[in-house]
Amino acid sequence: MASFMADNSSSPSNSWPLDQFVQDPGYLAYQEELRCLIFNTAQTAAPSREASPTLGNYGPTDEELAAQAQTKTALASGRRLEYLKNYVAQVAPWLDMFDSNGAFTVQVPVLARSCPALLYAVLALSARQMERKEARQHSFDSLELYQEAIRLLNPLLQARDLTIIPICVILCCLEMMSASPQDWRRHLEGCAALFDSFDVNGFSGGLLQAVFWCYARMDLCETTAHQIFTPITQYISALKSVSSLLTELTMSSLGRTMVAILQLLKDDGYDSGTIFNLGWRTDRQK
Repeated sequence: MASFMADNSSSPSNSWPLDQFVQDPGYLAYQEELRCLIFNTAQTAAPSREASPTLGNYGPTDEELAAQAQTKTALASGRRLEYLKNYVAQVAPWLDMFDSNGAFTVQVPVLARSCPALLYAVLALSARQMERKEARQHSFDSLELYQEAIRLLNPLLQARDLTIIPICVILCCLEMMSASPQDWRRHLEGCAALFDSFDVNGFSGGLLQAVFWCYARMDLCETTAHQIFTPITQYISALKSVSSLLTELTMSSLGRTMVAILQLLKDDGYDSGTIFNLGWRTDRQK
């Protein structure tokens, strides 16, 4: 173990070298702006607004029609349609690793049709994934898309629209993909503050639950060097009994994964030995 720890070639920062993206002054400025906007929103006590309202008998509103027209225009430029296809085929399945319903693959693209900020976040992450995969060093479409996503995100943050949560987590994924492990903590703090402010946890249901567990995976990765930002009570709702928690875990495809996460949380000081013992026994009986 000691020899492995001493081998710097095994660290993520060496096996996945950084490029010029993170040194771009534009990226650094917008990253700091996003961080400030998120914390300002998290500290605001105003009520949140539901995302993607259900259409009534009268069809979409003028605002929704304008947003849909804006997303169509966005996809008509450059390689953006290619980035969207890459998101659905390559990126979304990775984000959906903890969600058997495929929220990032199915729900997010539908929601993005009427939410330009979400669309630009999706395109930015997909473009960044392709840039990293292709080892590009100087040309970054993702930077322009990232900046536009943040510009369009600002009004949603002010309105406390729930759509900001998937948008911010997707942008966090982009930042984590671009940063060294030593800097991951900075990118996770904002999302943790939003989850706390909007009372989103691992059992919120629907898209928000899927978004939470996507974030939780990054949060747990960060613990290899530092600490978990998300309070343990957000992983395991304090209102749930052991039996109801286990039922939810074992009835979903998250069973073994979630119990494994709980084991990690136990190592972090959470006394939940009964949950783990019952969880593994119940899971093996499936």
